[in-house]
Amino acid sequence: MELSVVELIAGTDSPVGTGKSGAQRGLVRYSDGSIKAAIVKRMDFKAIAAECFCSMLLRRWGLNVPEPAIVGSPPVAFACVDVSYPNLLQRVGWSETLPPDVREALAEVGAKLVASFSQTPLALAADEAVRNLDRHLGNILWDGNEVAWVDHDRALGVSPEPMPDMNKLASLAVMSGEHARIAAAAVTATFTLSGNAVDEAHRVCSAHVD
Repeated sequence: MELSVVELIAGTDSPVGTGKSGAQRGLVRYSDGSIKAAIVKRMDFKAIAAECFCSMLLRRWGLNVPEPAIVGSPPVAFACVDVSYPNLLQRVGWSETLPPDVREALAEVGAKLVASFSQTPLALAADEAVRNLDRHLGNILWDGNEVAWVDHDRALGVSPEPMPDMNKLASLAVMSGEHARIAAAAVTATFTLSGNAVDEAHRVCSAHVD
C-alpha cells in the first residue's frame, strides 16, 4: 500500500469536537477522482511524519489503523479515512464535567473493554516499539464489533511537551485487572513485528516526508 496524496475539498471541513489536535472531519479527493470522508489534522511537519510512518507501519504489523494520506495542498496536513466509530470515552459516556468518582468508574469500564479486544496485546507491543505512550480511551475507536487504533503524532519522541515515561495502554491493562494475561500476550506479539515492515513503511513514506 502506497501513501496517497489527497486534496481537501474546500468548505467540507468542520471540527470533530474531541481531542486536543483540532482535528477536522471533511471530504478528500484522491488522484483517481474518488472522494472519501476523512479526519484531517493540521500539525507541524514532525508530527505529520510520525503519523504517516506509524500508521503505515502498524497497518503492516496487523493492527486495524485507518488508511492514512497526506493533504498535499498548503497547508500540508495528515489525513486518515473516517471509519465513523466513536471513541471509547464517548462509548462509556465519560466527560470532564462528571464527578471524579464517576469518571474513575467509567474509565474502569473502558479499560475492561480494551482488555477484551483481541488486538490489544499487539497494539501494546507495537506502541512500545514506536514509543507511542499516549494510547488512551480517546484514541481507541470501537463500533461495538471492530476496533480501530488512531493518533500517532506523539510517537517516536515527537511531542510538543515532555511526556512521562508511562505507556497509557499498559496502564489501562493494569486498571482492567487483566494485565498479566495482556503482558504475556504482548511479549509473544513482539516476536511477530517484522523488520521488513519497518523498511517498507520507510520506503513508502520517504517519497513524501523526511
